[in-house]
Amino acid sequence: MAAPINTNRYRLILLLYLVFTCLSLLSVPAGLLESNLYVIKTLSYQERIIKRQLERSGVLIRGVDEAILRQYPGIQNYIDLQREISISFSFLDSIEQVLTTSLLSQGTSIEREYAKRKKLNAIFKNDSLAQKIETRLFALAGTINRYDTSIGAEFSRWLPATPSITTRNGKKVSWINFFFLNKPASVSFMQFKRIKLLLLQTQSDISEQNNSLVASVLLANQKKLSSLLIEQKAIANTATTSFNTLSTNTKNEAAVKQLQLDLLQGIRLDRYYAGVLLPILNNLPSLSL
Repeated sequence: MAAPINTNRYRLILLLYLVFTCLSLLSVPAGLLESNLYVIKTLSYQERIIKRQLERSGVLIRGVDEAILRQYPGIQNYIDLQREISISFSFLDSIEQVLTTSLLSQGTSIEREYAKRKKLNAIFKNDSLAQKIETRLFALAGTINRYDTSIGAEFSRWLPATPSITTRNGKKVSWINFFFLNKPASVSFMQFKRIKLLLLQTQSDISEQNNSLVASVLLANQKKLSSLLIEQKAIANTATTSFNTLSTNTKNEAAVKQLQLDLLQGIRLDRYYAGVLLPILNNLPSLSL
């Protein structure tokens, strides 16, 4: 005669297997979401690097006379475009402060909310914050495209600047929902950081092109400066031959011209290179007459 079957025992075993299976399935997306935190840290690190590169690159522009830059519309256009991107980046930077501060005021953070949706989603919805991000970025995409179609196309593609996104299964999702709303915090915040980095990278690309134009202008002006030095030197040599017979006022005028010549000879515009800080003057003469 067979032993009686303990059905409760088998039910418990089956229940434990179901729980184990569910936990195993849940651990996969949780692990992926947690890995996004490292992606966020990497994006923040890249953001700091590009900021330093832009600061070094800006040395060349700041060292050039604005009167020279105004003579070349192409250079001024790139400077204006960089300013537009910088304004949009500052806007996103302020939003990041709002996100982190709001979570902190609720006693939590992105790290703690990485797999949750409710709190960060509520912040993006508050005061139509996500909508404002979309409006600002799409307007910037149009501005970049008006200045430079090549850079504008790249920016729009990586943003992407389209009201709806088509998923792999053919479903159309609004831009805001695809990137920010109804997503785990680690996903939406990672996309936010990615867009910030895209702004900086676009600004860096524009800066490189602009610095190339500025360097060309400075080299062209170097030839003009050489001609001016030859002319000034000829005048100075003529003045030196009869210096002893000149009146006091004329002597002072000649001394001033000689000082100007010394200053011009000390200027080395060909030593300007993008991102490299080098002295404008060599062998600076004494300013006392």
